[in-house]
Amino acid sequence: MKRLKKSLLLISLGAAAIWVLSQFLRLPFLPVHPHEAVPRHTAVVVLLTPEKLQKLKSEEGKNSMAELALPTALVADWDAYAKHFAPVFTQKKQTETLALLQPTRTRGVDVMFVFDEMRDNDLDAILGKNRDWRMRKSLFKGHDVFTVKIAGEEFAFARYRNLLLFARHAYLVENALSQLGRPADSLCRDSGFSGMAK
Repeated sequence: MKRLKKSLLLISLGAAAIWVLSQFLRLPFLPVHPHEAVPRHTAVVVLLTPEKLQKLKSEEGKNSMAELALPTALVADWDAYAKHFAPVFTQKKQTETLALLQPTRTRGVDVMFVFDEMRDNDLDAILGKNRDWRMRKSLFKGHDVFTVKIAGEEFAFARYRNLLLFARHAYLVENALSQLGRPADSLCRDSGFSGMAK
């Protein structure tokens, strides 16, 4: 009986130690929550599904206050992803996607999407397969960042464990990769960050 109690105590202490470590360090092989990719300087975080976005783009949605706050860059980038890339990527199950908005001087706002459940996608094979796409691969802090040119438009990708990062600009993907190395610094963990639901 004493041996069983001692074993249970050791298992409990080990599990608690792993949980505490995971709050401050990136433990290998464990899935990553999409919120951990949100850098502190992100202005707005939007949770999206294709259905929600379609509803906002519909006539009913155009009359809502949400449509006024939905940047055209977000809709354009989402549509570009849906047209060119969604058919070639495998998502294990449909989950909400994070859209991270950052104000800029050039476009007004830059958008990066964080897709979950994307572990099984080999970006090298998928992006290199299409002959019409011009792909360039670079290395950022030990992670592959892919830049793809399609019909005069440029997009950047990276995969971090179960997450797929997608944006028009590689610097947004690189910022998210840097953030993923510091899970405790995510904007979503900040005590001043608050969510709003419709």
